[in-house]
Amino acid sequence: MGLDRGQWKTNPTLDICHLVKIATTLLVAIELNRENMEFFYGLRTWEYRLPPVN
Repeated sequence: MGLDRGQWKTNPTLDICHLVKIATTLLVAIELNRENMEFFYGLRTWEYRLPPVN
């Protein structure tokens, strides 16, 4: 992030690219997190459904 405010304002293309990159990263992180949560929840419920081991 070596850009100061002046450069930031004179380069709107970079600004848009930067915002898109941040948004994409966030979406991917949320999606991965959601999948992991569902996966772990599924594992736990699956464990509870197993018959008790004697």
